[in-house]
Amino acid sequence: MFSRPVLVYKKINNGSFLGVPLSTQIKQGTWYVSFLLRGRVVCGNLAQIRVISAARLYDKAGDITTRDFEKVKSGFLRLYS
Repeated sequence: MFSRPVLVYKKINNGSFLGVPLSTQIKQGTWYVSFLLRGRVVCGNLAQIRVISAARLYDKAGDITTRDFEKVKSGFLRLYS
């Protein structure tokens, strides 16, 4: 079974969160942010950010560093503010 990895960007309430879909195919541009996850370079697609139900979560892939999260956060704010 294939599942799309997602970065939990912000908790909205107990039942949902704002998620950034991840991919191992590295792309360049303002809509993409690259960072390390479990020793692999992954790419967050900020164009596909969406509200996702917490019931869809079933496995934790790992944690990212504070520095990498700040990269994602600054990319998000650059596009949506």
